Order: sequence, then structure tokens, then C-alpha cells
Amino acid sequence: MKILIADCGSTSARWALHDTLQPGEPTVITSSGFNASALDTDAIAALIAPVAQMARMADEIRFYGAGCRAGEPSERVAAAFATIAPDARITVAADIYAAIHALAPADTAIVAILGTGVNAVVASQGEIIDAVPSTGYILGDYGSGASMGRTLMGLYVSGRLPLDLQRSLESDHGITVAAVIDSVYRGAAPRAFLGSFAPYILSHDAHPLIAKLIEDEFTKFVNVSLRPLYERHKADIRLSGSIAAHFRHHISAAISASLPGARLSAVTANPIDCIRP
Repeated sequence: MKILIADCGSTSARWALHDTLQPGEPTVITSSGFNASALDTDAIAALIAPVAQMARMADEIRFYGAGCRAGEPSERVAAAFATIAPDARITVAADIYAAIHALAPADTAIVAILGTGVNAVVASQGEIIDAVPSTGYILGDYGSGASMGRTLMGLYVSGRLPLDLQRSLESDHGITVAAVIDSVYRGAAPRAFLGSFAPYILSHDAHPLIAKLIEDEFTKFVNVSLRPLYERHKADIRLSGSIAAHFRHHISAAISASLPGARLSAVTANPIDCIRP
């Protein structure tokens, strides 16, 4: 039996095809990600087309995706898969469940995704028992790639960046103030655009302004997303996602400073690498 497991964020998706009859590592590929809440079935079908061949090989497809809340968004994703893999058994769940199944399948923990966006819950025995409302990148998502990018671009557009950072940003990313305004307010994927500046932020974390930006973002993440859950449950903290992995030491420092006694016990960039059928 072949099982395709996918973890799809707003920026990128990771697909692992397992053959339960042949032990060994799964076949893994990556593709562009998407947020299902903002797309119709045809648009989703176009975005998953690059993995159509892999999907048709699967007897079962388990898709964990950003924006895949119960109801219509998940139904649109399932319908899109049915067009390319009509014989497969398809299940769709929110991307937080990939993190839960990878990091807290059989105990109780605070589980959070830190990637382009943010989501934080308390999971027990693989199910969500408490959660902090997700505000999205416009109203919050502190600590996410999109939120850090939003802060950086706000400084850039308003002319508040030091000249060295302004010049390196324009050189590395080929941006202008007009292009940023257009991408944020009229572009097709503003969340992904803002999140694309996370690698730049990480690579310049020794710069005083960037160091303060990072510290402020993760302090807000701890206070908004983790503190309410920790105060109610006193559970270990386990994180998933690209931002969680690459900024692990910055996040750990913010937890130690703002949430004494809390323990960051696990971090994974790719939860499906920890999930087995």
C-alpha cells in the first residue's frame, strides 16, 4: 500500500510517498505551498498539478494544509485531489495536525507552528484541547516569517532603515518602495512576499536593528501565543516549521526571558519527516 503524506504551508509544501510493503525511506519532494482558505478548487488543482504523478501512485492521501479548517476549505482541497487521483482515499486536515502527529502523538504538549504564519494549540493524545485564536498576518502572527517581513518592510517603506540595511535589501532582493507597496497591497501572495524576507533577517541578526526586531517579534510570540496556554496547562513547548528551526536559539532565549520555567523540548522544520503511516 502506498500512502502520500503532505504538509503544505503558505509558502512551500513537502510531500512524502511511503510504501508500506517496502521498508525504507519515503520518496520526498517539495513544491510551492498555498493557503486553501483563499483559493477555489480549480486554483488548488493547478497548484497540486506538479505532484499529480505521485498522487496517482498513492492508495491513500493525507494532506495537512494551511487554511484547511473543517468544512468548505478542506472540501475544496479534497475535490481538487479527486480530479488527479480519483481512486485514492483522501483525508484533509489543518497543518497544525501535522505538527501534533509529529511532536505530540501520545502525550500532552503545547504545539505551535512557526513558518510563514503562526498557530498555537495544546494537544493531548493527538487531539486539540485548547488553542489561541489565530489572527493572521495582518492583525498579528507575531514571530512568523510574514510578521517579521511586515515589520522590516514597514521600516523600509517609511525610510527608517539605516542606509546599510536599505542598500543591502535593495541589492539582495531587487526591491523598491513602489514594488513593495504593489506586492503587499495588490500582489497575489502578500503573505508569502513578506515571509520571503525571513532569510535576510536571519543572515543579518548581528545588526543591532535586526537583533531588536527579532527579539521583539519572539517576545510578542511568547506573550501572545504561548503564555496563555502555558499558564493554563504548564506543558512542554514543541515547535514546528521553518522559522522555528532556523530561529530556534532566538526563540529559546525569548521563552527563557519571558516565560520562566517553560521548557522548549522539541523543534522540527518538517513534521512529515517524523510521521510514519
